[in-house]
Amino acid sequence: LGQNLGFLGTKKKLIECDLVIAARMHCAINAMAAHVPTLLLSYSQKAQGMCKYIYGHRDWVLPLKEFCSEQCLQTIRKMRDSQFDIQTYLAGRIPDVQCDAYKPLEFLKEIVE
Repeated sequence: LGQNLGFLGTKKKLIECDLVIAARMHCAINAMAAHVPTLLLSYSQKAQGMCKYIYGHRDWVLPLKEFCSEQCLQTIRKMRDSQFDIQTYLAGRIPDVQCDAYKPLEFLKEIVE
């Protein structure tokens, strides 16, 4: 892109995608929050855990070093073939994730009051 689109500009671009392949966690989270099927490229355990948390499995995460591999191509094909199902799943899952994000704040509110 060559330009800094900012958070909202980037989100608009992500929404236009059929599939996002992300090595950066914030990009992956933004794409999944927009119900865009997202393949996480993992350079740490964080992506493994996020994939399991969001999708309920680790099928949509690969080590970054496997990006240029046949395994990656196969995974992308599977995701493209399941695109509608993944979008539908994310549309149902993301509200629960958003609710989970507020639980620590509710806990802190109870402590403070």
